[in-house]
Amino acid sequence: MSQAKHEDFRVGGFISLWLGNLNTEDEMDDYLGDGFENDFGFQIYTPDGPEGDVNEEGLIPIHELLIGFSRGESFVELGTEAAKTKGWDEATSALVFYNFRYDPKFINPDFSGLFTFIGAFPYSGFGS
Repeated sequence: MSQAKHEDFRVGGFISLWLGNLNTEDEMDDYLGDGFENDFGFQIYTPDGPEGDVNEEGLIPIHELLIGFSRGESFVELGTEAAKTKGWDEATSALVFYNFRYDPKFINPDFSGLFTFIGAFPYSGFGS
């Protein structure tokens, strides 16, 4: 499997979105520290790392999950629609990388399935 660097995907004005169904923030921290790199083929550069959220109360509509992210209003509609096309109406967890346009060719064919790459979308803010 190809390995990329975090900076290979840096593109201003884009976010990259992943969804999952983790139960706790600790599970997300463990996954980001251990499994994410293997699943998606790049090492997270911690100072530029993702914004993440886990709704520990259970599944919620994707729109509700995304609107709470920084600048969420600028990508919530595109993210929600893309999620629906991939079969996601609800989730407990989301990861958003800002100024980042991920290329899914780096997804490990044997990935864990804990998160699904939904897509990269334009957004406004943070140096875009």
